[in-house]
Amino acid sequence: MDNVSSHKLEDSEVLSNIRLHFLPPNTTAHLQPIDQGIIRSFKSNYRKYLCENRIDAFDQFQEYGTEIPTLNILNAIDWVAESWKSVTEDVLYRCWERTGILPDELEDIIDESLDDEIEIEDEIVQSLIDQMIVDDVVVRAEDYIEIDNTLETSDMLNDNEIIAAVQEAPENEGEDEGEMRR
Repeated sequence: MDNVSSHKLEDSEVLSNIRLHFLPPNTTAHLQPIDQGIIRSFKSNYRKYLCENRIDAFDQFQEYGTEIPTLNILNAIDWVAESWKSVTEDVLYRCWERTGILPDELEDIIDESLDDEIEIEDEIVQSLIDQMIVDDVVVRAEDYIEIDNTLETSDMLNDNEIIAAVQEAPENEGEDEGEMRR
């Protein structure tokens, strides 16, 4: 396991049938296949679907004067599902190969470089970005795909923060859920 704080056991926790081993510090990005390109491929596909949707919506507006629909959570869910389906088996194999932890006999079945696939994905996304850019703004596909890499995505809440969040919740929140179930 990596050394992220949410993976650490509390002192009182005991695992009877599992032995945990933690990766050395600062090696996760080199040893986990998902960090070797799987996430990148997923994000590239997702951004492609987003760009295509916005271009299609704008084209419909230009051609027929139809209102450009706002994006919603269902769009995001659909694109997430399609994006995972679009991560190819080859990408998975090549990401495992990049870790250097595959048995030798499996490495022979991988014949293309992952960098080639990334370059193709970038070209597709770049062509979509170029269709949307106005006012000569330069946006590189790589920057667009990786735009959220520095965002903090998780944080451990302590007991006091959880209690405060529950206490701040509206009182009728439970009633709304009950009404929706009927």
